[in-house]
Amino acid sequence: MAEDLSREVRKLEARVEGFAKAEEDFVKGLRRCVEQFKAVVAVLQREDAGVGAEQGKEVMARRFDAISALHEALQRAGTAEHEKSHLLESYGAVVLALEKHAT
Repeated sequence: MAEDLSREVRKLEARVEGFAKAEEDFVKGLRRCVEQFKAVVAVLQREDAGVGAEQGKEVMARRFDAISALHEALQRAGTAEHEKSHLLESYGAVVLALEKHAT
């Protein structure tokens, strides 16, 4: 029975690492998204100030980049949630194995 508990603890440890990596990737994606939105704001501010030509094309390009970054960040959020579900399963399995060992 101790072997069952040991196996479940090792699985939990691996899933914690997987979840942490997925969360880190998600945060990186969010930061990239924020930077892209800042780029849109910078172009719009230049446009408001009347600086530069062909701002419309640049705004469109920056908007597309920002939307793409948001899409990627949301995909990473989905991956993190998937990893989280495995993590929760492992917590339950460890508690169950621990209880079996106690009885």
